[in-house]
Amino acid sequence: MGVFIPADYDISRIQNATEVRVVEALRDRLKDSWHIIPNLDIAKENRPYEIDVLLLHKDFGLIALEVKGGPVEVRHGDWYQSHGKLDVAPPKQAQNAAYALRNDLRESDEILQHLHIAHGVVLPDVSTGNFAGLIDLQPEQLFLRDDIENPQDKVISLALLSPKQQALNDAQVTAIIERIRPDIKFDWDPQAQARNARVSLDRIVREQTRALASLDQNKIVFVQGSAGTGKTRLAIQWARRALQRGDSTLITCFNIPLGNHISRQFTEGDEIYAGCFAEIVEKLPGLPTPPPMPEDLSLLESYYGLTLPRHILQNIEDVTVRFDTIIVDELQDFHGMWVNVLFSLLANHSNTHLLTVGDENQNLHQREGVQAVTACQPTRAQLMTNCRNAQQIGELLHSLGGAEVASASPDGEIFHIEVNSTEEAVEAVINELVSMRDNEVWDMSRVLVATLGNPVKNSLHAASTNELSLVPWEKADDSNILCETIHRTKGLEYDVVILVAPHQGARERLLYVGASRAISRLVLVSPTEVAIQLGL
Repeated sequence: MGVFIPADYDISRIQNATEVRVVEALRDRLKDSWHIIPNLDIAKENRPYEIDVLLLHKDFGLIALEVKGGPVEVRHGDWYQSHGKLDVAPPKQAQNAAYALRNDLRESDEILQHLHIAHGVVLPDVSTGNFAGLIDLQPEQLFLRDDIENPQDKVISLALLSPKQQALNDAQVTAIIERIRPDIKFDWDPQAQARNARVSLDRIVREQTRALASLDQNKIVFVQGSAGTGKTRLAIQWARRALQRGDSTLITCFNIPLGNHISRQFTEGDEIYAGCFAEIVEKLPGLPTPPPMPEDLSLLESYYGLTLPRHILQNIEDVTVRFDTIIVDELQDFHGMWVNVLFSLLANHSNTHLLTVGDENQNLHQREGVQAVTACQPTRAQLMTNCRNAQQIGELLHSLGGAEVASASPDGEIFHIEVNSTEEAVEAVINELVSMRDNEVWDMSRVLVATLGNPVKNSLHAASTNELSLVPWEKADDSNILCETIHRTKGLEYDVVILVAPHQGARERLLYVGASRAISRLVLVSPTEVAIQLGL
């Protein structure tokens, strides 16, 4: 969605109903890399000018649009609206206002000396007409009804029409906004743009998950959703609805970091069990002390997959808590026996609910949780649209089998840094982080360094300094940078992900999961072969 300047612009301030329709269409159908300034007045000594809609894009510059509603036609070179001949032709109005703003901006700051502003005319009530060959009006400059319904390609074509149109740097954007809207505080930096991306994507995912929230009226539910489709958001919605109903509620997942994130969505006053499955079930009230964990790490999978759930099921009558609603996020990470435990923890009445979400494409551990639930013939649904990742990242994930990215998602960006060893990767990651911190001013707490395994992660931790600290999940806070394996960050999301895969032969599914954590920027640190493997 296009972003207003200011972001909280009240569209009811626009008096002309036709302009309202055009502004709403631009807001709803442009990507959020486009900024929209409606009703811009330009005061000049000889006469005032008005731009109905000014569009700003860092890559495509400024576009001034003149809007004319109702039936509009041209006869013998003169423009007519329903009430009669127009004193000034709309193309001339658009050009005059664009030139007035251009001159004002050029005079206001030397960094805008060569600024150019494209201009066009919008006729949202006209579908066809004899407008060919009009003086000072190229086809790219004329927006008819169908164009405004799908304006993205049209505005880019208009911006590219003139060779004088140039991309804007951060300082130029700031200078423009300070001149035309001195009454607002406007930040134009990567972090501000990432924040806007989160707002836009959050709006999209709210709409998508709201439609499936009422599935919680069913006894057993499984919702399939690829990375970024809002599975965790839906699970949390279900939990809040269950609490509102007065249900005793459990919401759980496999990963400790994701479990911590989920538990933070609820207050101490919420009577809910929330967090990582293993941590919750080991402390179930009344459960005898579980067998000790094996010292041999290779036996942990068997311990959690068989020994611990078998112990719970054998002693289930001693457990003093039962739940009306149990919710599972990332079901594909669950052992089949864990599903049996969950069924045993449901209350002994007919109005209970086991609500699950998952994605078989992210089944990195090759477990049977999805099969165990689907064998019970649950009510099934699917989250269809990727609402987490910006456009470029989402398109990459879609090519790897993920969901189609939301059309209104922001642009995003993907970079590749070539390395061919762990040592080169560590140096490249440190250099990239320093550049982001010092030159682009990112919020480093919104940055994730994701590795395919522990050896590279440990090497990065060892490279930490007091000025640039890379830490595991347990030590992460606002003063350092999270550096974790992909396995431990499933279900989480960050503005920037630096995906470190310094060796050939990386599993595509693992790369998919790692890349899907990135909202706005993905940096792949890998050999060229891995980039080709991902289609970069």
